[in-house]
Amino acid sequence: MEAIIDMSQLAGTTLFQRSALPSRAQLDLHVDGPQFLALVHCLDLTGDLLDQLAAAAHEVYREDLERRGYRPGPVHDEAAKISPSLRPYADLAEEDKEQNRASVRDIPAKLARAGYVMTPAMSGEASSGFPGGLLDQLAEDEHDRWMTAKAAAGWTYGTPTDEAARQHEAMVPWADLPDSQKDKDRALVAGIPAILSRCGYAVIPIPP
Repeated sequence: MEAIIDMSQLAGTTLFQRSALPSRAQLDLHVDGPQFLALVHCLDLTGDLLDQLAAAAHEVYREDLERRGYRPGPVHDEAAKISPSLRPYADLAEEDKEQNRASVRDIPAKLARAGYVMTPAMSGEASSGFPGGLLDQLAEDEHDRWMTAKAAAGWTYGTPTDEAARQHEAMVPWADLPDSQKDKDRALVAGIPAILSRCGYAVIPIPP
């Protein structure tokens, strides 16, 4: 940190701002540059903003399920393409709302690993998408995060998915997931720019 401060452009300033930081190449000499810059740019996802983003994440997820032919139902049935997740966000159980909040809280970390950052969108600013290989890695990261959270809440593997018994058929390593389940994680990650844009934010590469 002392080296970073020494390299920063602080002459004639009274406040250490992000614009005073050294270049990414200089940062890379001492820290993981993209990760460091992502933390510097990271927004605190709490309160109303967190709930707005969680609701937006759920709507993007619902829209993807509907595009792929799922319909609402009281219990999960993958074979029949029935999902209780098609309920509006306001009608979700608190545990399911928290699952959406947890996914949103992890967005800045996902973006950091990919070399991106979320920022308040300027007029006409479009979000960046993720290339294919990166999309799969981020989707696998999301699946691992989801499975860890489910296990902490007392869920175990079981087929078919049974909410009452707290068993889920997707609680297996990424490599063992069927493509239909992987596609859900891919869609969630690919939808991050849309999730953020609904709340006035954009996804951009970490500034050089």
